[in-house]
Amino acid sequence: MKGTYCALLLVCCILFLCTEAGVLALADDPSQQVGSAGNKQNALTPNWVPQPSDIEHVEEQRLLAVVETAQQRLVEAPKEANAWGELGNIYFVHGWEVEAAECYRGAIEIAPNEFRWLYYLGMITYRTDPQAASHTLADAIKLDAQYAPAHVYRAAALRSLGHLGQAKTHLKTANELDSRNPYASLWLGELAFAEQQFETARSHLRQALKLNPEQSEAHATMAQVAMVLGEMDAATQHAQASRKRTKYTQMHDPLWWDVLKLGVTAQRYAERGNIYLQQGDFKRAVSELEVAVTGLDKDAHLWLNYGIAVLLNKQYSKAIAVLENTLIVIQDNEKITRNSKGLADLNVQSHYNLGLAYYHSGQIEKAIAAYQKAIELEPNFAEAYGGLGIIYWRSGNLNDAIRHSQKAIKIAPENIEFHKNLTRIYWQKGMYDAAAVGYRIILELNPSDENALHHLGLILLSKQEYHEAVSCFQKVLQTNPDNVLTHGALGTAYYKLGEKDPAIHEFREVLRLNPGNQNAREMLERLLR
Repeated sequence: MKGTYCALLLVCCILFLCTEAGVLALADDPSQQVGSAGNKQNALTPNWVPQPSDIEHVEEQRLLAVVETAQQRLVEAPKEANAWGELGNIYFVHGWEVEAAECYRGAIEIAPNEFRWLYYLGMITYRTDPQAASHTLADAIKLDAQYAPAHVYRAAALRSLGHLGQAKTHLKTANELDSRNPYASLWLGELAFAEQQFETARSHLRQALKLNPEQSEAHATMAQVAMVLGEMDAATQHAQASRKRTKYTQMHDPLWWDVLKLGVTAQRYAERGNIYLQQGDFKRAVSELEVAVTGLDKDAHLWLNYGIAVLLNKQYSKAIAVLENTLIVIQDNEKITRNSKGLADLNVQSHYNLGLAYYHSGQIEKAIAAYQKAIELEPNFAEAYGGLGIIYWRSGNLNDAIRHSQKAIKIAPENIEFHKNLTRIYWQKGMYDAAAVGYRIILELNPSDENALHHLGLILLSKQEYHEAVSCFQKVLQTNPDNVLTHGALGTAYYKLGEKDPAIHEFREVLRLNPGNQNAREMLERLLR
């Protein structure tokens, strides 16, 4: 009996010692530590894994599942930079920036020469810690000096630190690497204005607005530039535009897109959908925004973008339903918010796009009413006047079409589509002198516009201005050598000038491209007699 008791005591001692050793081992190995229950950390997740403090308030199961998977991968591979970085990406895209930065620092410690982790860390800290972000992005740029967004974010950090000269250098580099980066142009314009280089500022800001037409910051600075230069009408127009809700065009940033694709919340579906909308991928935009509105069903701006995506995807009946619901959401928001200006702009845009949807679905009277409502809400809304001009033109009411198109151009003189529509109406009405003026304006805005060159050439040909007509037709053929109509018109111009051989060549080109063209055949017979 005594022997049995001693044996049991020995077993208990061994078990106790093993347990103590296990606890000590856990304490010494951070990859095996268990998080406290106070922050709702998974019992299998060590407390050295960065964990958002407010994750206990997250109810969306998709997000919790994504976080848990990424954390578990890090637990299984704590020495892999990708495991740290990918958890950082999950945190970054869902707004946990402090924890994301901690993850990126872990990735950098393991892989200090991997550009993307340095870039993400700089991107996530340039506003909260510009000094550190500037150094981080400098290290990233040493690894890849060709990645334009890294220069943009470093410029932002340097600008907030007051290092404007260095910021300008990086913005110029970004502009050279990616001429379609709207932020490089905007910030270069703002810096030039601060240095009283007003013409330079205007040049940069024009480019920024070309890339991002509804960015209120660019309009605000442009208004100041125009005022200094004494261009009061332009200053007024830009000041009015600056008061509208700004719309941002995303810069080309493949690394951020890699992060954004990981988002599983409604906000991230919305952001991806808006990017697809900007890129012209309307089918994907509809798919993403359709999910987003289920989670953000009171967001009027999101509903508007969803309606626009559906409209541009040519689902006109569905677009009408979505945009009509957008107006209901706006009305609901007006009852509970003080942001009346932002909602007013959404209201205008909703009526305008609803007009487009009605027009494309053949509901012309409703389309006219929607456009008129947009103008009632915003008397200087050029697009609504332009839309009315198209409706009246298509319905044969050319005088009203001209009047509304002229109004649109007066408000937005640099909008080439308004000029094209008005000039097309002039041509149809036989107002060729007015059409010639319109085509010349179009060519000032776009010197290679094939349609404008061809039709201006025809007008010049009818007015016996043959040399000028030849010049127009030749420019068309430089870009489109197989334009049958232009070859025929050029052949006629040469014939009128008495230049027989060039005329023969052009009519032969017509027959090469269109063997059944009887007019060209008759002209050739006449020239070859």
